[in-house]
Amino acid sequence: MTLSPIAVPARATRPAPDRRAPVRPAHPQRHLVSVPTGAQVPVRESHPSRLVLTRRGRVLIGLVVAAVFALTLAIAPFGGASEPVTVGTVTVQAGQTLSEIAARELPGVPVANAVVLIQRHNRLASTEVHAGQSLQIPGR
Repeated sequence: MTLSPIAVPARATRPAPDRRAPVRPAHPQRHLVSVPTGAQVPVRESHPSRLVLTRRGRVLIGLVVAAVFALTLAIAPFGGASEPVTVGTVTVQAGQTLSEIAARELPGVPVANAVVLIQRHNRLASTEVHAGQSLQIPGR
């Protein structure tokens, strides 16, 4: 018995599926975009420029407003820089000093501070006073 060769068609095989994660390119593909130029550029109606705030800008404005508000609340109890109220008037007698008047008229305040209060309230350049001079005594 002799065997004769016969042609058998080859079986089509598919490659085995790759079970590994797909490999992505290191850099994404970049595509070119055609941009119109010259007369082909569409003309838009001109709008007044609008202010567009980023999140950072809105946070900054909020912090500034909060700081101004807090500062206003902190200063309000002190009443600002108003003049002290005059409690009374004293006429300087012969031989009296500003320190003696301050100690007698403002007993709850240290003498040095009381002298400064009387000086500022009466706009005195020094602690020197004269007999017959009228001094206004500030309230505490």
